[in-house]
Amino acid sequence: MFNLLKYSSIILTMLVTIGPALANRQPFFDDPESPHPYLDTESPQWKEATAIKLPAYPEPANLVEFFVDIPNPRFRYFIDSRSLTINPDDRAIRYTLVMQSVSGGANNVTYEGLRCDANKYKIYAYGNSLQNFSRLNNPQWQHIKRTSPYPQHRELREILFCDSNLGYEPKAVAAIISSLKNSHRITGTSLF
Repeated sequence: MFNLLKYSSIILTMLVTIGPALANRQPFFDDPESPHPYLDTESPQWKEATAIKLPAYPEPANLVEFFVDIPNPRFRYFIDSRSLTINPDDRAIRYTLVMQSVSGGANNVTYEGLRCDANKYKIYAYGNSLQNFSRLNNPQWQHIKRTSPYPQHRELREILFCDSNLGYEPKAVAAIISSLKNSHRITGTSLF
């Protein structure tokens, strides 16, 4: 009986001590929708470069395939290596993304930006059937969520484009291209 009373008082003391802290806790790191201070650090003084020039439409010879680690992928993913830039003023990585359907070869082409530090992406333009870009009116930066239906942005940020050892700074363009080339899987399907 003495041991039961002793342990009950210890448990009660622990609950009283840590209970309020647990009730007001921050979301766990693995909570798919929670912002995390180390993964989503919006800088209040950040300002986007003003003149975003659209690149030339991608050519198959310049596309580098990369692997997105998801079960039963519906797309193959490619980055146009010639469109890949890092703006020195705003540190955003801009690139052309090509998503090819594994079932029918249909392509989705977008010109996008990715901010390593803020965990965000932006689509500036969509490719069209005339093989040129149609610019979006007033595109907005979107958070990259762990449960997003667009897993390529998470893969690009967490593994291929950004250096997590340096506080999520962009890698150099040559290092990004090397990361892309080392991530792809070899397939026998043709592009375009």
